[in-house]
Amino acid sequence: MEDANQKKKLLLKAIIATVVLFVVILILFFIFKAIDDKNTKIIYGNTTFKTTTTDMNTEDGLLYQRKTINLGDQGDVPILIVTPDGKIYYCIETLCSILGYRYNKGAYSELDESTDKCHVDNGGEFVTFASDSNTIHKNIKSAKYEDELADKEERIKLTAASSNGKNSNEIVTSNKEATTVDEELINLERPVIKFADGKLYASYDAITEGLNMRIVAVGNDIQMYSLEQLEATYSSFLSEKGYTLTKNFINKRSLYNGLAVVGQNNNYGVVKIDGNTCQEVISLKYDTIEYIQSIDEFIISSESKYGMIAPGAEKPTIPLQYNNIELLDAKEKLYIVASNGKSGVVNAQGDVIIPTEYDSIGIPEFSSYAGQNLDSKYLIAGECIPVLQNGCYGLYNKKGDMIARPTYTSIGCSNPNDLINNTSAMPTVVIPVSDKLNCIVFSMESNTGNQTYGMITTDGDIVFNAYYTAIYYITSGGKTTYYFNKVNNNELYTLQELINTREELRNLIKRKSNTSKLQLDNDTEENDNQNQNDNGDQEDNRQEQNDDNDNGDNNGNDNPDEEN
Repeated sequence: MEDANQKKKLLLKAIIATVVLFVVILILFFIFKAIDDKNTKIIYGNTTFKTTTTDMNTEDGLLYQRKTINLGDQGDVPILIVTPDGKIYYCIETLCSILGYRYNKGAYSELDESTDKCHVDNGGEFVTFASDSNTIHKNIKSAKYEDELADKEERIKLTAASSNGKNSNEIVTSNKEATTVDEELINLERPVIKFADGKLYASYDAITEGLNMRIVAVGNDIQMYSLEQLEATYSSFLSEKGYTLTKNFINKRSLYNGLAVVGQNNNYGVVKIDGNTCQEVISLKYDTIEYIQSIDEFIISSESKYGMIAPGAEKPTIPLQYNNIELLDAKEKLYIVASNGKSGVVNAQGDVIIPTEYDSIGIPEFSSYAGQNLDSKYLIAGECIPVLQNGCYGLYNKKGDMIARPTYTSIGCSNPNDLINNTSAMPTVVIPVSDKLNCIVFSMESNTGNQTYGMITTDGDIVFNAYYTAIYYITSGGKTTYYFNKVNNNELYTLQELINTREELRNLIKRKSNTSKLQLDNDTEENDNQNQNDNGDQEDNRQEQNDDNDNGDNNGNDNPDEEN
């Protein structure tokens, strides 16, 4: 009896020990799994980088995950951060080191060493990223056009000639040992951020569009493909299917999105690559085709008539009836069109915004205003479109309302240093009167041939009639001051002095501020309603990447679209 009880006790102890051991193993499993979940692998070509994760508290009390990799001589460098709400941002500088691209401090168009901005030379373009900005600025430096873009240089020359030899696309030699012929703005849903470590980070969309690369995330592994890798992979793949891949950098950029501009027998179109298959989404029947990355659409032509079409669309968004098409604004999807030597503006639906009856669109001296960091010669202060008719300039807004008839000699004061003999005076076209009110400088010519300058709001209200000899700004000691100079009358005022002494100007600022506040209140109410409808739904960023990348694999397959 006693032996039986002893056996039962031993059996019970064995069972308890087994259960305890199982629980310990289970706990260790979850601990190691949690640790492993934090350790992401970055894969580029044949190289795998293991990450180390640390938690970082920012000054505002938020907890971020920061992942670093070891780059040999550079030591441990940050590769990405994960925000408190699970969003992933990639370190732009580290990606450049991995991809072999040149990373430079400061914007492409600015000669400084700002750490709030950077520009990347990826071989085919200069790409500018700026902290807190929802825009990427691209300066494409490839001036060689072949095959499906063979006529582009001729179109540039024709457009330049119609604008009296001045055009933003005119081929000019850059002081950065490149030829910049195209500029493009990419709008982002989430801005670039400067993290607590002083580095610039950008979202998945910003990185893939900005650097023309693919990122495929599966589990904890992140596979990266540069444009050069995509080109090498897709070129042979498409050749087997009977297609010839584009040679032009402008069009090769579409590869990041799984779209390939291809040709057959001097006809061109677009195919969508999905795994081991490809499908024509724009038929191979066009004389020319050009990728517009900012809107993910293509300019097409047939028999020298141009239009616009989206991949997979049954009909062109803009009919093939124009002599030329050029993107004006990606966010609003506005396009400059030319017909019979005249220019106008249409929207993405082909509706006429500005009639095709003007000699040119935009300001010809755009490069003179580089110091004002304007995004476009076609859209001034983000709101107004200059038009030229019979030698005089007028202004439209983006809705197509004319806010100033073509009566001005110029838009902007492009040569104040000559007018007042002061080399510190900088060309000025936009004046930020307040944080809510931007104004545009214009000039008119008197009967005696003298040119004088005035100022108009972006709503079309005249602030100052054409009275001043020059309107300009001077930057000294990091401070910018705007001046209004009437040489003959020995009058010189700063903007602040005019605000202090002109009641009508103060009232205008107040009205604009009240209007902006009312609009902000309305937008906030709409956003609150939308947030309630959305019920706070947020998608996991990695799953988002998987969906966007057609479930691509991360195990080194030759085709980045091929599934496991």
